[in-house]
Amino acid sequence: MERYRALTRHGAVVGVREGGSVIFKGIPYAAPPVGTLRFSAPVEHDDWEEDLLCDQWPPDAYRIPFPPNPRSRLSDPTAHTYSEDCLYLNIWRPAVMTQEKLPVMCWLYGNGGSSHDAYVDGRAYNERGCILASLNYRMGILGCFGLEELAQRDEHGSTGAYGIMDIVFALRWVRENIAAFGGDPDNVTVFGHSAGAMFTKLLIGCEPAWGLFRRVISLSGGGTWDIDVVHTQENKCRLCRRLLDDVGWTLEDMMTRPAAELYEVLSQAEKKLELPRKSMLNSLFHPSMDGWLIRDYYGKILCDGKVDESVDIMCGMLVEEWHNFPCQIPGGIGDYKKEFALGSLIAWARRYNERGIKPIYPYFFDRRMPGTDEGMVHGDELAYTFGCMDRYSWPWTDFDYRIRDTAVAYFTNFARTGDPNGPGLPEWKPFTAENQVTMHFTDADIRAEDISHTERMEQVVGYLLEHPGMLDDPFPPVAGSK
Repeated sequence: MERYRALTRHGAVVGVREGGSVIFKGIPYAAPPVGTLRFSAPVEHDDWEEDLLCDQWPPDAYRIPFPPNPRSRLSDPTAHTYSEDCLYLNIWRPAVMTQEKLPVMCWLYGNGGSSHDAYVDGRAYNERGCILASLNYRMGILGCFGLEELAQRDEHGSTGAYGIMDIVFALRWVRENIAAFGGDPDNVTVFGHSAGAMFTKLLIGCEPAWGLFRRVISLSGGGTWDIDVVHTQENKCRLCRRLLDDVGWTLEDMMTRPAAELYEVLSQAEKKLELPRKSMLNSLFHPSMDGWLIRDYYGKILCDGKVDESVDIMCGMLVEEWHNFPCQIPGGIGDYKKEFALGSLIAWARRYNERGIKPIYPYFFDRRMPGTDEGMVHGDELAYTFGCMDRYSWPWTDFDYRIRDTAVAYFTNFARTGDPNGPGLPEWKPFTAENQVTMHFTDADIRAEDISHTERMEQVVGYLLEHPGMLDDPFPPVAGSK
């Protein structure tokens, strides 16, 4: 195999050519967060003298294992190993480079995800002149455990958000090193799915991250609504202390016991806390407010306009992604399923319009997957947006390939210029007060249209704008609804 060398600030790395791409697998971007560095902010990696061969996928961060999704139909699932030593990233770049510095797309996975999941593939982006970097970061207990004693050890008084510290640190690494791979450090797009999309929203309002990226794509991240619970630091520390008391452990136990034991014991003990049901994944171990990186609910920060207003934004949801709303809203949502799936995007776009912030490009997948009578569920769009349909065994149609080509073109055009439009694509204007359109992927067409002005949608959007972040108040359905 042909090998390609790039010089980072810590030493040279060597990638391997695969088709039209060169992949650098498992580049360390921070020191291993082990030993005394467990539950600490990431720190610089030691330099290395010999070339570092990066031809093997890195281990994934520890997490609570997810059951396999039978709908994914992955034809070639990748093998995964798990380790506390997980702070690595992967880079795909075109094998044939020009003198032009290429836009960079940094991928953030969601809960249960990985930097090298079967759908994470940079080939289609490389073909369109973009570099893909996929980032590993701590998750679950190792990424989100919080105690007052840990906050006292941190220079910013932070605890409970170590995974977010990793992401910011990795983005800083990308800014400092990506030119060695042919990338433009001043043209970085951060994009993510599910929890990863929520983190992109967080970064828009996270001052320590400002200047590290120029654009954001949020895939199924909830808009003005927070899918997962974001605890205050006080509440996170109180619940984590109670958890330790319940299992009879001390902070010293948390620092020295094997990582696998932490997840096994505390994930079981967590169930006894009987936390209020606020999410499909009812867990204590999501990032929490630390007063430095995370100051408030992500959705509330967006609504309040306490954001980097220079960031270009694209965001989307799927028609079937209403399932989390009944977990938060007392009394449920009645039959307002499609309205809630779309409403959080429209609320975000309208609030930005009201505040005079750069307009957003929203999209909505309202399509059945081929061979089924069911709408797309959480994660189904990734085969299209990464252009990797060959890794799935769905009975794809010509229209599915058209969706794929259109989605990849929109994403890469947006990463390049902040505008998804290009030759041969359906025109997609940003969402403004005068032009309230969403790019609509249906069973028969791809078109930008106003799908937000109905009585039911107005009711849902109004509710979401009045309750940004977590939803704790009943939703009042119109007369006659179920």
